[in-house]
Amino acid sequence: MKLTGFTMLVKLNCVSFKDLQPTSITVEVYVSSRGLPAFDIVGLADKAVDESKHRVRTAFRSTGLDFADKKITVNLAPADIHKEGSYYDLPIAVGIYCARQGICPDETDVFYGELSLDGSLRSTPRTLLVSIFAKETGFRRLFIPSYNLHEAAIYTGTEVYGIRNLSQIFEHLAGKTRLEPAENLQFKAFSKKLNRESNNSFTRVIGQFQAKRALEISAAGGHNVLLTGSPGTGKTMLANALVSILPPLSEEESLEVTKIYSYIGETNPDLPLIYSRPFRSPHHTASFAGMIGGGNPITPGEVTKAHRGVLFLDEMPEFARNILEALRQPLQDGVVNITRSRGSTMLPAKFMLVGACNPCPCGFFGHPTKECTCSISQINGYKRRLSGPILDRIDLFASTVPLNPDELEESLRTKDTSYSGETPIIENITKVRKLQVKRFKGETIFSNSEMNRDHILKYCRLKNSVEEFLKSVTTKMTLSTRSYFKLIKVSRTIADLDECGDIEVEHMAEAAQYRLR
Repeated sequence: MKLTGFTMLVKLNCVSFKDLQPTSITVEVYVSSRGLPAFDIVGLADKAVDESKHRVRTAFRSTGLDFADKKITVNLAPADIHKEGSYYDLPIAVGIYCARQGICPDETDVFYGELSLDGSLRSTPRTLLVSIFAKETGFRRLFIPSYNLHEAAIYTGTEVYGIRNLSQIFEHLAGKTRLEPAENLQFKAFSKKLNRESNNSFTRVIGQFQAKRALEISAAGGHNVLLTGSPGTGKTMLANALVSILPPLSEEESLEVTKIYSYIGETNPDLPLIYSRPFRSPHHTASFAGMIGGGNPITPGEVTKAHRGVLFLDEMPEFARNILEALRQPLQDGVVNITRSRGSTMLPAKFMLVGACNPCPCGFFGHPTKECTCSISQINGYKRRLSGPILDRIDLFASTVPLNPDELEESLRTKDTSYSGETPIIENITKVRKLQVKRFKGETIFSNSEMNRDHILKYCRLKNSVEEFLKSVTTKMTLSTRSYFKLIKVSRTIADLDECGDIEVEHMAEAAQYRLR
């Protein structure tokens, strides 16, 4: 819209975020040669956005342009939405250039990116989310930093253009050169076999067959597991070795996880699609916001970063009580609901919880050779750090046991072949996970652990003999309703590992032994 020969108003599209949800922002740039030279940004902008005018002014000078004699006003609309971040640099710079040159940008274009002082564009996070949002809202072209081109070109029908510097985009807008859109990249372009050669593997853990079997079941069905044992019996090593038998993410799961890491800016520019399952192992001194999420603006915590992967809590009773209790909602519902005065935010948090703890404060309660120095009250107090509601959300309980000198000596002479474990195990687990994806097609769940009551009634029909056994176990172990259904879900996973269509008594019996705390 041209007002006079020296005054022009230009409107461009950008994207902002309300927590993890993108929202459309209109960047209105008004440039006039009348009045005193000034550069103002309005529209409820934070410090990073306000500093944009310094980056833009210097970038223009580095490009060989200047607007020292102009009065410039930038409005970020709607004005009642709080704006934060540095990704408004590119649309503001393009708006000023278009206003000076009398160019009207296409209303279906989106500009997003941070500027350097030399006029080049810096790598800017969240471009995958911007790309998906652009497609969903009907925008045709997306202009972003070239560093983020691979990330933004995944799963989109929008034309994505990678910009190296301001000169390149200015020449394109002026019609001097023609930028070519990037080729859209699909899941298979980034899919590759996971490198499972690691110092942490099941074959390197001596013995501990019950714990290994529990982790195998856990990996196959996405179940939560708690490992208990004295120090030095391999709890932490087993948990870290779990990565070596986890199946790769499916296409849908991969996109879910990549969205999270794109938002927090932790994707690889060359391989932006996250293909392997996250494994998060926070220290027990982690803060509440660091674990659950929070801050201003709200930032995902460890439970969200572990989405579709593993959250390993070593020395689980040492974590703050409020953090452990806050795990109830994500363990039950697969989401974290963070409420603030401005509103609430729901973050995804479907993860496998793997906990490790000692049997007592000194760690040697029940040890065959070492004496426990803890009193009964100390032992009971230590156990109470993990509340009943949290333990009730654990699917499998397993113990690690101390090895005697003969077993240790034998391990130096012979190799543990029971879990040489890993190639056949990962193949079997991957096959079971694919079976579950096929089973739950159209159900919006991917594993047995995510089943609700309706899913159990549909996919876990029990024979009379199995029902009688389950009833007996429930009575003797005084299981809660939640534990009752968890027992069925674990037995479904064990049956899948045995390639059985029906749950048999032996599957239910094995699942029941892992309910013993």
